[in-house]
Amino acid sequence: GINLVNLRWAPSIARMFLLCFPGKEYAKGDSRYISSDNFTVCMETLTAWTWGPLSVWTVVAFLHNKPYRFILQLVVSLGQLYGDVLYFLTAFREDFHHSPPGHPLYFWFYFVFLNSLWIVIPSLLILDACSQLAAAQSGADRLQSQPTARPADTLSPRPASLPPLAAAASLSPRATGKVKTT
Repeated sequence: GINLVNLRWAPSIARMFLLCFPGKEYAKGDSRYISSDNFTVCMETLTAWTWGPLSVWTVVAFLHNKPYRFILQLVVSLGQLYGDVLYFLTAFREDFHHSPPGHPLYFWFYFVFLNSLWIVIPSLLILDACSQLAAAQSGADRLQSQPTARPADTLSPRPASLPPLAAAASLSPRATGKVKTT
């Protein structure tokens, strides 16, 4: 057999088969992947060059607990959702002529089910990101609406009309008449 863990030992034909087979098999459910369909080429290029690196950045942001992690999650998920909705709509407008409609494996499993995952998962991640961002904004709004604490040196009451040094002098033991005499 072919050592799947270490492909460098596999013959180049077997290695090429393992790398190309999933794409060729999936193309049976949507021939746009082997016919160089303009929409599919553009969308997959955008996915590879934009959403791929942004997805890696999102994972790194979550691993390091960065404050912008939910913004990245929202952006990447919206991009994936938008792309998949366009993917389905273009197929629908073309009467699914790139797919064998009704075929249990190629249409319902490959085309509908596998692509539906790219609608369900990003939708859940969008809801999660919105929930997290709303909670963060709510917390920030609560902090902003609370009265600000005065610094420790201004905690003693002083007349509002006196400058700080005069107020301090007015509260000194001499000014209040509470000087201890020996």
